[in-house]
Parts: sequence; structure tokens; C-alpha cells
Amino acid sequence: MKVLAVWLPIAIAITVLTGTAFVLAHQNYRQNANDPQQQLAEDAASALNRGQKPIEVVPTNAVDQATSLAPFVIVLDSKVKTDPRGTPADILATNLIKADTGAVIEPVTSVFSEAEAKGLQRFTWETAGGLRFATVVVPYNGGFVLAARSSSEVERRVQEALDLAVIGWLFGLALSLATVWIVRPKQP
Repeated sequence: MKVLAVWLPIAIAITVLTGTAFVLAHQNYRQNANDPQQQLAEDAASALNRGQKPIEVVPTNAVDQATSLAPFVIVLDSKVKTDPRGTPADILATNLIKADTGAVIEPVTSVFSEAEAKGLQRFTWETAGGLRFATVVVPYNGGFVLAARSSSEVERRVQEALDLAVIGWLFGLALSLATVWIVRPKQP
């Protein structure tokens, strides 16, 4: 019983430290996933506000959202705020192949309202087909610029970090229990 009384606070500390380390790694991966999209969206919105045409601010490489890890940009008309499905008619320019073939933009209306209010909105966008994207929306004078890229690689890295955290946590618990067991006072 003394072994458990000594080991339990150590086990709690190991659990808290391992959990904290994982949460920090997860947040670091997820927040960094937005960086390229934020740059693309802000640069495009700035160029649009200076008078460039939507087609001129979209990257020239075509991106298939189902297979590519490359970021894509969609310039949307301001009507998308009241029509959250973002029909292809609301798309002024994009390098996303699926949008050209009738796919819809599915973020909810509040994303665009919040982007307008805050100047920027970051979120994870999950399509009806289950694809997930690290997404940034930035308003400009005539609408919104949405930049996104697949979050599959980030999610894979987060899963690897979780697996390592669990292994480290179990190893830490086992090692600490063995140590407490070995150094326990011997009964005469």
C-alpha cells in the first residue's frame, strides 16, 4: 500500500506533463498549418483592394482538393455571406479544379461574417465528402479570399505525436512504478 501512496502522485505528474506536451505539440502543428494560407489570402486581398482582377491574384497551378497537398485560393463574391453554400456563380476566380466542375464551397455563413468583423478567420473546413482543410478567409472590398490546403499531413503528424506521447506516458508510468517498488523500505 505504501508503494501506491508514493507512486500515485508521481503517476499524476507524469500524466499531466505528458498531456501538456501533447497539447502543445498538437497546437503547434495546427497553428503552423495556417501560415501559407494566411499569406496567400492576405496578399490576394491586398492586391484585390489595389485594383487587381480576381484571376490575377490566384496561383496558376491547378489543385485537385482530393489528391493534392498544395494550397488553393478561391476568390468569392460578397454574396457568399448570404448564400453559405457558395455556388460556383459566387466564385470569381480559383485554382481549385473541383470548384470548376460544380463543387460547392461549404463553410457556414458565420465564417464570412466573422472574417469581415475580425479581418481574418481561421478554421478547419470539412467537406461533405470528409476532406479536411486548414482554411483562412480574408475579406476584401468586393468579397472574400478563401485559401486552404489539405490538413491530412498535419493530422498524420498529430497522430504520430499522440502515439509517441502514449508510449512515453506508459513507459514513464512503468519506470516510475518499478523505481518506487525497488527503493521501497524493506519489511523486516
